[in-house]
Amino acid sequence: MGSAVKDHQQQLHPCDSLLLELNVGEPDTVRDKMLLELEQECLDVYKRKVDQVNRCRAQLRQSIAEAEAELTGICSVIGELPVHV
Repeated sequence: MGSAVKDHQQQLHPCDSLLLELNVGEPDTVRDKMLLELEQECLDVYKRKVDQVNRCRAQLRQSIAEAEAELTGICSVIGELPVHV
């Protein structure tokens, strides 16, 4: 491989480099199948990350609600008005 080609590939995003490799010497059907599998894998990873973020958000909201309830209880015990944050 020439140095100009290597320099060009080093500047590419890793996905672009992978796509270039898929296009070289593979029949269209094999390449298309590989691209579909790669796309599905990316979608699966994205969905897992979204689900993880949603779970974390729900846990954070639950923790905030519990902390606010605890603060309200403390304020009640010491005879102060609840603090609204």
